[in-house]
Amino acid sequence: MSKLDFKQCLKRTNLDIWKDSKSQSGEDITIKEIINELEISETDKVAVDVGSWDGMHLSNVYNLLAIDGWGGILIEGDSGRLEVSKKRFADNPHIHHYNGFANRENNNINTILSRYDCPEEFGVFNLDIDSFDFWIWKDLNYKPKIVCVE
Repeated sequence: MSKLDFKQCLKRTNLDIWKDSKSQSGEDITIKEIINELEISETDKVAVDVGSWDGMHLSNVYNLLAIDGWGGILIEGDSGRLEVSKKRFADNPHIHHYNGFANRENNNINTILSRYDCPEEFGVFNLDIDSFDFWIWKDLNYKPKIVCVE
């Protein structure tokens, strides 16, 4: 893997692409630029989004799933939001939805990911649940290439 120069990555970012951002502060654009620098194989093109809302609202991985054709595991505790996400991604059989909250017990992040045969190494792990973020991250036994924790 080549050394990633984050500053160079940001300098090359075309400001026109920010109009397509779905995230709160352009995190999805930054993630995309990092992906362009890394060697991500087809089998690693999986995004895990813990706290996925409806799959699009302020999403750091929506464009990967909807535009770039990545697979994904979207984890959301609000069943209404998750139903919207299921409808949104109904045409992509490689996007899985889990209705529940990740915790340190019966819904451990590793247990949830194993239900969907998540590869041990995958592309993006996005974590935004505003509560147990540290513990979910600490418990993760998988090896994402890119991690975004908010």
